[in-house]
Amino acid sequence: MQQRMIESLPDLLQRFAATRGDQVALVTNDGQILTVAELDAAAWQGVVQLRAMGATSGSVVALHGEPGPAWLAALCACWRLGAVAAPLNIRQPEPERVLAATTLGCEFHWTPRAADLLLPDANPGTASVDWSPTQVMLRVCTSGISGPPRCVDLTLEQLWFSNLGSNRRLGHRKDDRWLICLPVNHVGALAAIFRSLHNRIALELHAVFDAGLVGRRLDSGDISIVSLVPAMLDAVLDSRGESAFAPALRAILLGGAACSERLLQRCEVSSLPVALSWGMTETASQVATRHPGDLAPLSEGIPPLPWVHVTADANGRLIVEGPAARGKLVTDDLGEITASGQVHVLGRHDDVIIRGGENIHPAEIEAVLESHPRVSEAVVLADEDRRLGEVPVAFVRSDNMDPDTMMRWCRDRLAGFKVPQEIEVLTEFPRTGPGKVDRRKLRDMRRKSP
Repeated sequence: MQQRMIESLPDLLQRFAATRGDQVALVTNDGQILTVAELDAAAWQGVVQLRAMGATSGSVVALHGEPGPAWLAALCACWRLGAVAAPLNIRQPEPERVLAATTLGCEFHWTPRAADLLLPDANPGTASVDWSPTQVMLRVCTSGISGPPRCVDLTLEQLWFSNLGSNRRLGHRKDDRWLICLPVNHVGALAAIFRSLHNRIALELHAVFDAGLVGRRLDSGDISIVSLVPAMLDAVLDSRGESAFAPALRAILLGGAACSERLLQRCEVSSLPVALSWGMTETASQVATRHPGDLAPLSEGIPPLPWVHVTADANGRLIVEGPAARGKLVTDDLGEITASGQVHVLGRHDDVIIRGGENIHPAEIEAVLESHPRVSEAVVLADEDRRLGEVPVAFVRSDNMDPDTMMRWCRDRLAGFKVPQEIEVLTEFPRTGPGKVDRRKLRDMRRKSP
């Protein structure tokens, strides 16, 4: 597999400012606008602050506070100094933030303030800054769905190759504006921020996800690309209906969690430019991504990006090779490679349910449950059983459904050993920051139920 090798890369914001300083760099959900030159000057102010705190190249800096102009300037300041940025989610409860900061090994804590960084008379620095491909840019926590959270370091080379592959698949225009409403402690948001700086395009950053606001912004004609998880897109469509967005919107990058056939069918109604994606924190986000508007059935898979090679081992584990994976990564995802070379993800290795010696992929049961017209979403988990070892139990999200009806629906469509032992109906699922279902809380809810 051929790769482009890089020896160094200039500071992305510095390069952006040198070529398009008057261009808009950032727009926030509350209407604040920052030019590239203003962001560049604020980042230099941030470098001064970091040095005053004692931070140096390689220091791990926890970034607190609302994502906005000062926060983005602080992120760029970390990269400019050579420090490792470790963004935290201000929406998380305090104990979770403390655990995340401890896991990340943060040496400094920084809550950037606009009054300190966005100074009207600030002058940008003049020193030229170059980055090494091995420089660690980010340290982020995995979600810890199947265990305690752990930290992952992402280098410049990983982010750079991920960006190049994404550009090849999604395209790149000088007038693009990328909308980010994902939590900024997750790789989906951070990779898009890196891409916006690398591609020298405007970034629209929302501090929180508001389905109605996102829908209006996608209808405005200002946005050309947006990153969402399936639950977010579902909520946006619920808020405004299943009609086409403004023609300027050319890609809805959809990843971070499994997409359902039901959601793809909703998108097909208006031929939405969804680009279904599969990736992970360890690969700086995308590994495989469809072309925008490819709404083929999920079983047809997703094509890997350039500079990425994906295979499956004898146990069905997906293996990613390439610079974005730092060589070779054996993932926790199970899947298969189709005859056309596309990746068909079946679920996580640690989610497989072994019922009396039979292997069950929860995604298969979830797809059957979600095919019912009155079910919005389904999650299948393993429950201990003295005789069979494990059995599947299901949760469905619905406003008007009874478990007995859903059980009959499953019996008519699944082999007997795949039918859930129990089905619980909820009006809403607990969520983690980026909109994923919080499976830990579902398990806790089941344990506490009478």
